[in-house]
Amino acid sequence: MFSINSVQHYQFKTCDCWIAIWVIFDRSPETRYKKKYVLPGCIIPGPKKPKNLDSFLFPGFYHLTALQKEGLKIWDTSRNTIYISHPFLALSTADGPGFAYLNELVGHHGKNGCHLYCGLKVHHKEGIGIYYPALQKPDNYNVAGCDHPDVDPHSIQPVDSELYLKNLRYLLQSRSKAQYKQRCLETMISKPSLFLGFHPDHMFGVPVCFGSDIMHLISLNIPNLFINLWCSTIECNTNNDKWTWW
Repeated sequence: MFSINSVQHYQFKTCDCWIAIWVIFDRSPETRYKKKYVLPGCIIPGPKKPKNLDSFLFPGFYHLTALQKEGLKIWDTSRNTIYISHPFLALSTADGPGFAYLNELVGHHGKNGCHLYCGLKVHHKEGIGIYYPALQKPDNYNVAGCDHPDVDPHSIQPVDSELYLKNLRYLLQSRSKAQYKQRCLETMISKPSLFLGFHPDHMFGVPVCFGSDIMHLISLNIPNLFINLWCSTIECNTNNDKWTWW
């Protein structure tokens, strides 16, 4: 498993340090996450976020790709034999914003911000280009292109690698910058992911290989929204009367 995330070292000072790791799933769950068994991938010191994350990830990815194609010779001392292993990339993880650097989709505020490419229809406020994955249609809401009815969560389609590759080819066939921007909005893809360079027989396809992130949803996002809502401190339109919320 590959995982990457940013670390904020100081409470009142901006210092965006990024750390990537590799976790070996061949070890038992009791030991695989122990510090001595977690392999460091790279450390990007900051203080600002990397402008080109691919340049930092490429050396490690290139090495893994070579092992997948050529194989890694391992000596089994218990049997006194040598066998060839082809490492399998089972999972890649990050937080919501970090996934935009891995899967190269439009990001969590895009028209399809799901980093699993599920195709969920979303909404945005009129005149503001930030989309929100709200399943229910807001009251008195008539924004063109987003005024679809409530979405049944059971109707959301599973991740489809073939659909992703089809849309990626469609994006890469853009003949102008204007056409690229339009197709980027249609497909929710910004550019090819670096993960497409791994051997297809030794990984799950893109974007199936990416995991979901619920850590921030449960521990930060939902509690922060509920507390601000209960205390009537949540940001809202100036014409919205908070006293009507009770």
